[in-house]
Amino acid sequence: MKDKLQKIFEGYFFAKLERLGSKSEGPEYYLQMMDGKELLVFKKVEAWEEDPVLEEFLGERVEIFGEWKETGMEYIKIKLASQPWKQLNVAIQTGLPNDILWVAREPGPKEVRFPQPLRSISLALEVEWPYRSIWRGECPSAQLFDFWLYGPDGRELWQWSEGMIFVNEPTKVEVPGGAPRSAKVQWFFYDRAIPAAGEYLIRAIFLPSGQQVEKTFEVKFAVMKESVASYQ
Repeated sequence: MKDKLQKIFEGYFFAKLERLGSKSEGPEYYLQMMDGKELLVFKKVEAWEEDPVLEEFLGERVEIFGEWKETGMEYIKIKLASQPWKQLNVAIQTGLPNDILWVAREPGPKEVRFPQPLRSISLALEVEWPYRSIWRGECPSAQLFDFWLYGPDGRELWQWSEGMIFVNEPTKVEVPGGAPRSAKVQWFFYDRAIPAAGEYLIRAIFLPSGQQVEKTFEVKFAVMKESVASYQ
């Protein structure tokens, strides 16, 4: 009969301060079920103490395996729900004015007397959890994100992680709610290596959540009057 009282409960996990003003004032923990009802989850410490296991999951959608009692539930195991309640906000920023990259071009097949400067664009993958809690995930390795660049013909021109080596072990990731967090990388290039004018595509992925995001920018050619590359 006891086994029949054990089941998995799912919902939003939170705490209330109870017994205000008394010597046993302390938090009590509740699970808001999917139908809106609140289920008391008994803590395994004294009345005035915080349960260190339960505290870790406050403000999260969780799954609790526990034993049902008349007035609440005794938890056995607690973990984050299999699917996040909400997705992260993910976006790409290039820093390019009006999302336009101007590239210098020689007016003809003239020899460039001095090497062209190596230029770069700063790319940022912004990740935001817009709730008063902490988003948690995990990656199979130490690599948390990646970037790709595609030309107007759809051909891949660059991948940020190409040639890199990452520690091959599970990596836990936390994104606190509030302001966006940014992962910044540099795309280095020479003007003469840009194949064509037109619309280019940047794709990025935040690996802990598997979310992908894309952004386009335009490449325009500016024809130089002199054969010597004197621009910065």
